[in-house]
Amino acid sequence: MFYALLAVFIWGSSFTAGKIAYTMADPVLVTQFRFLLAGLLVAPVFFKSYQQIPPHLRKKVWWLALLNFPISFLLQFIGLQYTSASVAATIVGAEPLITVLIGFLFFKQKGTWLDWLMSAVVFIGILLIVISTHSNAGNSALFGVLLIIAAAIAFVFCLYLGKSLLQEIEPKVYSSVLLGLAPLLCLPFTLVLTQNWQITPNSEGILAILYLAWACGWLAIHCWNKSIQKISANHAGIIIALEPVFGVFIAMIWLGESLSWLTSLGVILVIGATIIAVGLPAWRQYSKKKS
Repeated sequence: MFYALLAVFIWGSSFTAGKIAYTMADPVLVTQFRFLLAGLLVAPVFFKSYQQIPPHLRKKVWWLALLNFPISFLLQFIGLQYTSASVAATIVGAEPLITVLIGFLFFKQKGTWLDWLMSAVVFIGILLIVISTHSNAGNSALFGVLLIIAAAIAFVFCLYLGKSLLQEIEPKVYSSVLLGLAPLLCLPFTLVLTQNWQITPNSEGILAILYLAWACGWLAIHCWNKSIQKISANHAGIIIALEPVFGVFIAMIWLGESLSWLTSLGVILVIGATIIAVGLPAWRQYSKKKS
């Protein structure tokens, strides 16, 4: 369980690391650097992994790599520039319930009454965050929140669209190819969207980019995969729901962020609903097995 908690803690800290990295370079450049460094990790196995993908699936893999990394991550990290790390972590933490909504609307997936109730609570929480952000920080902060919501939606589509591919492609192969394609596919977006090409090297910024590339990428995934073999799916679901909790507290402690009462209420609703939606079914199933 330690490795699972470590992985979720690392993922929760990614927005704080992103804020620190912005002291060195434009958010789009930070994302490009992150992909380049992550791509170096998989470079030795990339071509071998790519050859293992059935030819009829390669075009789909390219499209999913485009949607997953350049589009989703750029939306997320450009949005982070305009809002707080706490708010960003909270919205991303709502992805389990966004998954339920997208699944119902586009992929004919059915949700339980608990899923829908908690989704409604999450919607209210995010709405409060949007209202508070707009009233306190103006249109630019609201724009950032909307970009992060769009990034979460894009990521959920990747989950559903990639699910069928993983029935024919090994997860390790799939991940290696996507990470290898990321820096190449991100490059055109970097050339167009970068607003400031000036790079101001500093030790904290460099460490933050390295952390984003290797800790939030390779290390967290390695820890999660190692732990998932030893803990139940129920426990894994509960632990992953803690990501926004870690994200908010890390941002408050490390960056000194503070939230208005309305934003705080929205954050509590989103995090609470996510933990209940994931944790309650897991606890019920665990109790049944124990009895």
